[in-house]
Amino acid sequence: MRPVCASFLVSLLLLAGCGGSGSPTPSGPGDQHEAAPASIVIYSGNGQIGPAGSQLVDPLCTNVLDAGGHILHGIVVTYTVASGGGTIGAPTTPSTNSNGIAISGQWTLGSSTGAQTVTASAVGAGSVTFTATAR
Repeated sequence: MRPVCASFLVSLLLLAGCGGSGSPTPSGPGDQHEAAPASIVIYSGNGQIGPAGSQLVDPLCTNVLDAGGHILHGIVVTYTVASGGGTIGAPTTPSTNSNGIAISGQWTLGSSTGAQTVTASAVGAGSVTFTATAR
């Protein structure tokens, strides 16, 4: 397989892993890095349910937006377990990719049942909280 085709295929697989939920779309190549991060939003991966101690199916995905609501590329997002005692696999500090999506490693729930949370944050953009339920 040619390198360009392989790169395209990998990009499609990563995008498919983050399902898509109608988040804002990039405004164009000229807008990349021209504005400062102003907010972070959940793209996909929120509200999952799984057995306590198990790895969830979907990665956690976020977009970082400027003040005008445009998706930014190359912005580092940090994923941190906030409650429940689980773990996030590598990468825990991915950058938003060419589609404007930061994709975490897999979330493994802690051993307790009930709600568990992960916080995603980016400098200047604040944070958002993902919630999963361990059964």
